[in-house]
Amino acid sequence: MSKTQTSTQKFTEIDSIDHDVITFINGNACLVIEVSPTNFSLLSKEEQDSRIFSYASFLNSLTFPVQILINNRKVDISYYLTLLAAEINSVKNERILDYMKQYKDFIENLVKENVILDKRFYIVVPYSYLETGAFKTISHTTQKTSSENLLPEIKATLHTKAEGLLSQLSRLGLQTKILEEEELVMLFHQMYNEEAESESANSELNLPEVPAEKKV
Repeated sequence: MSKTQTSTQKFTEIDSIDHDVITFINGNACLVIEVSPTNFSLLSKEEQDSRIFSYASFLNSLTFPVQILINNRKVDISYYLTLLAAEINSVKNERILDYMKQYKDFIENLVKENVILDKRFYIVVPYSYLETGAFKTISHTTQKTSSENLLPEIKATLHTKAEGLLSQLSRLGLQTKILEEEELVMLFHQMYNEEAESESANSELNLPEVPAEKKV
């Protein structure tokens, strides 16, 4: 008796990804906006108040529901420490060598006491097949109209919503971008594959630049 294998795609109910639009098997769709983080604690009191008021204005301006997604990726930095140790072995300048060793010790102590996470922030902009109107909704329920036929209309609706969000978020001083197909596939892959998360996170780590020694 063979086991029935269920794909991740079926589990997530994703029908397809077309450029920046995700369509689902129930006729709904969405697009995903990645939002750059900001260190709120480093801002002055006036800047913090301004951000809070701007964020409240952003929430009050919404005329449709959105989903805020925070993707926490556990980072295994043992690979980074190995590269750092190799870099230390190649340093000849005693002063730079001392700084590098202190930095490595700091990172090792940090890892012992804390779980290192890479946080990514997203806003999911939804589309419901109910937005197509009564006639098309009835056609959808009778399976006469598919999301593929309505894709141009779905894209237009989602991008209209996204433009308003991007404008509001820019007032908060946040950098944003709409994820494209390859980025969306990577996001879903990382969310459902923990090993891929660590490998991807490790590949994004870079050693600090060590200034070249000056010859006297």
